[in-house]
Amino acid sequence: GRDCRIVVTQPRRLAAKGLAKRVADQTGTQVGDVIGYRVGGNDRKDRHAVVVYVTVGHMLEALVHNPRHLDSFSHIVLDEVHERFVEAD
Repeated sequence: GRDCRIVVTQPRRLAAKGLAKRVADQTGTQVGDVIGYRVGGNDRKDRHAVVVYVTVGHMLEALVHNPRHLDSFSHIVLDEVHERFVEAD
């Protein structure tokens, strides 16, 4: 079957980068190896990552420019959806 690759949305850049660092620390890896992030522009560390934390804004931008972007992920987790903000609405 297909390899597992998970994308997890976060409402803010700080949350996406902070979670990537915390989970990488807990798994004994470096950010960008197994756990990574993408938060817009060239601010990314996800080259070989299996779990990628992204901002909702980044996810929307990627989908606008390449609707097949989600095909690279096996699972999508929408975290913090209880927080109201423009991109989520």
